[in-house]
Amino acid sequence: MSDPSWLIECQVNITKIPGAAPCEQSYCEAASTYMALMCTCAPPYSNGCPNPPTPGCCAYTASSPVVMMRSGGNCYCCCGSATGGDGTVAVGGGESRPLSEIAVGDRIQAALDLNLETWALVAAEFSAGTGIGAPGIEISLGGPAPRKIVVDPDQLLLVAGRLKRASRLVAGVDELTGHDRDAVPVLALAAVTIGTPRHRIATSNGPATEVAGHLIIIDEVIGGDYALQLADLDTLNPAVMAPGHARLPEFGTSEYTANTP
Repeated sequence: MSDPSWLIECQVNITKIPGAAPCEQSYCEAASTYMALMCTCAPPYSNGCPNPPTPGCCAYTASSPVVMMRSGGNCYCCCGSATGGDGTVAVGGGESRPLSEIAVGDRIQAALDLNLETWALVAAEFSAGTGIGAPGIEISLGGPAPRKIVVDPDQLLLVAGRLKRASRLVAGVDELTGHDRDAVPVLALAAVTIGTPRHRIATSNGPATEVAGHLIIIDEVIGGDYALQLADLDTLNPAVMAPGHARLPEFGTSEYTANTP
């Protein structure tokens, strides 16, 4: 298997730094926690970014070298080695790639409408990792290929032709939409702490309020990209959201427990 594009680009970037040398892989692995925070502009290395960083805020990408200070001489690690995260995204032609391998400018498959009737290859304008220790939701999915996926609580997912955030899903009731428009039943939800950096991508460098070009195939289900996730769609574009979405209780709250079968 060939090296991912971010690694090749990072190696080139290191050669442009006078006197720079790459660190041994074992050294970068040992510094993975520091790298994950630095490369995602997460506290205490926020670099002026909010938590989590908004698109365009954090200057680091997977191909960015980071200097590692050590007594035997400084060396450089690549951000991509610490911000890979989980998940794949469809890039067209029936192929998917790890989210961490998507660089700005790479094209990904995106739907132009909620009915999934029209698709296009759209360029990514944002690609970056996130810090560790964030809350997440593990979704157990049924169907012919039962599996589990871990997403942000605010991740937008397509349910019955409308969008719902993962925190509003109801196990045994909701069905996600698969990559071939099949219904994928939600069997169970569980609160988890995301212990490894995760990668986020978007087809615009800022919040988006229209779904066109922002509905992508993540882990074989249809969801919104990070730009769509950041938007307050309940206020700005409620027509694309599940009926009464703003009033639905959030998973993990007492109201959710009391009102969910």
